[in-house]
Amino acid sequence: MTDLKNSTIDELYAVKPTSYNLPWELKEVSDVAWIKDDAGVYVIISWRPITQDVRLDVMSDNHDPVVSFAGSAGDVRKAALQWLGDYNLSIEHAAYIGQELERAAWCEAVYVQE
Repeated sequence: MTDLKNSTIDELYAVKPTSYNLPWELKEVSDVAWIKDDAGVYVIISWRPITQDVRLDVMSDNHDPVVSFAGSAGDVRKAALQWLGDYNLSIEHAAYIGQELERAAWCEAVYVQE
């Protein structure tokens, strides 16, 4: 068995099961390193109190707006991630965007994530 606590992400992928007929196990994780992707964009997420929804602005590395999406957190997440599919966006980055969209919707207050 691989030492999961001290494994790199590549080592963890190498031991990823190919069949799901394996016994369940809990993998304790902590201090997992963030791996920057080369998407070339970042997002700004904000809550819109008047319309009671969220807005996601995709920005270039030069801080220029590229495109914006507004609506429910789930709809914005799906539309933005489909649009971002042409970029080299990591799974981690996509998950983080979804998490922050839900946080903005849950707060229902002035909220800006950069």
